[in-house]
Amino acid sequence: MTGPDRPHNTRRLWLLAGIVIVSVVIALQDSFAAMLRLWLEIDHFNHCLLIAPVSIWLIWRQRHVLAGITPGVSWAGLSVFVVVAGLWILGETGDIAVLQDFAAVGLIPLTVWVLFGTPTARAILFPLGYLFFLVPFGAFLIPQLMAFTADMTVAAVRASGVSIYHDGLYFAIPRGSFRIIEACSGIRMLMAGIAVGTLFAYLNFRSWWRRIVFISCVFVLAIIANWVRAYIVVMMAHISGMEVIADHVWLGYVIFAILIVIMLWGGWRFSDIDGDAGVQQVSGGPAKPAAFVTTLVAASVIVVAVTSAPMFAATMMERAARTIEQPVATLPSGVDGWSGPVDPAADWFPVFFGDTTTAAGRYSGSAAAVDMFVISYRSLSPQSELINETNRVFDPGRWMLVRETTGTAVDANGASLAYAETEIYEFGKTRRLIRHWYVVDGRPFRNRVAVKLIELGNILRGRPTAAGVIAISTPVYGDTQQAGRVLDAFIAAAVR
Repeated sequence: MTGPDRPHNTRRLWLLAGIVIVSVVIALQDSFAAMLRLWLEIDHFNHCLLIAPVSIWLIWRQRHVLAGITPGVSWAGLSVFVVVAGLWILGETGDIAVLQDFAAVGLIPLTVWVLFGTPTARAILFPLGYLFFLVPFGAFLIPQLMAFTADMTVAAVRASGVSIYHDGLYFAIPRGSFRIIEACSGIRMLMAGIAVGTLFAYLNFRSWWRRIVFISCVFVLAIIANWVRAYIVVMMAHISGMEVIADHVWLGYVIFAILIVIMLWGGWRFSDIDGDAGVQQVSGGPAKPAAFVTTLVAASVIVVAVTSAPMFAATMMERAARTIEQPVATLPSGVDGWSGPVDPAADWFPVFFGDTTTAAGRYSGSAAAVDMFVISYRSLSPQSELINETNRVFDPGRWMLVRETTGTAVDANGASLAYAETEIYEFGKTRRLIRHWYVVDGRPFRNRVAVKLIELGNILRGRPTAAGVIAISTPVYGDTQQAGRVLDAFIAAAVR
């Protein structure tokens, strides 16, 4: 395509691409609306609101390079588009949010690849790939970051000569006590720092190894910066009193600003780009020119694929949405060495939302009492999920998390039972040790991913899933290991 018509046709292609991308967003509006809510409501995803404008600006910077590339439909890109749309269907039917989100966002750069061809997509590969920062991802790092922050803060305070008591996510100095919560984990600084650092790396470095080293340094610096912030808060409280740090959110902004300055300095000091900062030239031959009608055909296939995907997913979920009245397990009775069940203690109970039935009881043994909950799901759907971030084995409004781990025990049948273990603390009162495992189609699991995959397989086959969770708990009186032995004994006697 040459001559005076080319700019006009290119603008027409971009207009068509914009219409198709809007169609993708509208067709998958539930996924994009869910992401938007997270961007607006959760602090560590606020930076996602800037990703799309930055991506558009980066593409605009490449306009002179794009002007020298002949657009052409990529049928290979269309094949990948259909596959990714299928992944979105799997994420929707299995209610796997991260798969839905990555697939939904991925369809946007794939649309550009399909309609403009491989040379164009290669020329703006980074701006298109940068869109994946739209996915609200990384929350799984929060527990580890909280533990790291607590450990490193305590170590730094001790090295400063201040007396400090440390227990899990809690520590106390003579002036007062502290608890590491999600907001103190540093996830916000980490995720925003990586997003900004990746952009700096693209604009300031041409070498891939320099980019990788720079982003890795940003990752480490963001974690260290959060440790420094927590250390400063504790030392300010030690020196000047707790009132001084009652509102210390501002300190996080100051530390993040310092991190940005360090990134700017590093990007300038070690840059290997001369002249125009980062407009990338692309090698490779031009795409084969495509008639506009061919492009319209490709665009129509995209629109049909994305509009049919939600309907296809809804049909499969409806086939597998039958109600199951049978519980996944029953409370044991007549257990050797344990009396019960009677009404459980009122202070602890798991919090699982959806279409559930619950059986609960307390068992008394020679060493301690054990409370047991069996929560069965009558049906599974996006509104009634066994595995999601809101379901907890304790009420977070009453209890505070101390630690999480995994383990195995031997049940009454002599089989190995894998469980997840959680220690919780009610301030000024008591601790509890909880063990829980999921039961899906009659089999126990502790791995949440495995449970999701089984649910997805059942949906694809049109079968309802018998699923639920079993949780047992005992108070901790000073010795966590003794509480663990109590639960081991109960599992060996009562769980089959």
